Amino acid sequence: MEILELQKRINRTLEIVNNAKSPSEKRRYFVILSGLVSIYNEITGSELQLGKTTQEKIMKYSFYEALLKEFNDNYANIYKISSGILQARKKEKCDFSLMYDFKTYSPKYMLEIFETFMASLGQKYYKIYKEAFKEGRVYFSKTYGEGFSIFDYEDLKSYIFVPKNKETLAFLSTIAHEFGHVFEFDETKFARKPYFTNKFNVNLEVFSMLIELLLFDYLRKINFNLNEVNKMEEKFYNDVIGYAAEIKFALSLSKIFIDYDCNLAIYDYDEADSVADKLEESDGIRYYTYNINLEDSMNYMYGGIIATIYRYYYNQDEAFISEIKKHFLDYEFYGTEEILDRLPLVREELNGFPILKKRLKQIKTNQLS
Repeated sequence: MEILELQKRINRTLEIVNNAKSPSEKRRYFVILSGLVSIYNEITGSELQLGKTTQEKIMKYSFYEALLKEFNDNYANIYKISSGILQARKKEKCDFSLMYDFKTYSPKYMLEIFETFMASLGQKYYKIYKEAFKEGRVYFSKTYGEGFSIFDYEDLKSYIFVPKNKETLAFLSTIAHEFGHVFEFDETKFARKPYFTNKFNVNLEVFSMLIELLLFDYLRKINFNLNEVNKMEEKFYNDVIGYAAEIKFALSLSKIFIDYDCNLAIYDYDEADSVADKLEESDGIRYYTYNINLEDSMNYMYGGIIATIYRYYYNQDEAFISEIKKHFLDYEFYGTEEILDRLPLVREELNGFPILKKRLKQIKTNQLS
């Protein structure tokens, strides 16, 4: 995208944001605006920032209300799911590391492997991948610490940012994750449907986390440094367990306070410390009392578990995969419990977590395949 055209696009999108007719439209285009500004900064080396007033207006229309409603409406079910994940970890006695060191490879080698992985997913997804690179919509950034992707409703194309500090398996996993979002944009035709609604989106991270898991399976298939791949998958589930711990901790407080950025706000630190101590004793994992973003925790907890189920059936039941995709296409019209009721195999997993337990046991005993 040329710089002049990018500047015009930013100005037009800002105008749409300021004149949006609904909170969901305002939020949707603000996400696009933020992404366009990031692309501009990366290309030009600038430090363009959105004005504080604009940010304050937008944050009022964040996922705050939807997330708070989700906690109020489904408190017991969310608590049960987060507790179930932690119980699965405790049953399999998975005391995973909190520090992971990965080998560095050449950028060319990493991207060659990633291209063969994309090809293994089939012609449809491989074509999307090739077009994104050919059209210059993939940015390798040394500025941003995390990967992200946006769907631009003006040119109907996806743009991807991937941090390029080190070419490790974490680098490959991030590219895979972001392309999962790109594939989801294509599957659900977000160009014609509102991406952000007033309901919590239980499926927001499912496709992206699924592609990560399929990457791990592919790397094992080609015998890529199996020790590294196994560590990467261990980290994946360690993160999911950590998010479940954060959710259970928040729901164990006498009151939940969430700011407009969806961060947990703790007003009684004595209570928080007491709750953390009790949960550590019962579940064997320390609960964080600071810097918890409940939107992220919810998205990645659900995303990791549903992706695990999706991956389990991926090579076994193509009919199931086709059916679950249909449900994903309609998820914006349903709340979390309605979605789960439409997916009986997912609901079955959430009752006892048999697939998660099996995978955690395989990770612990180094019997991954």
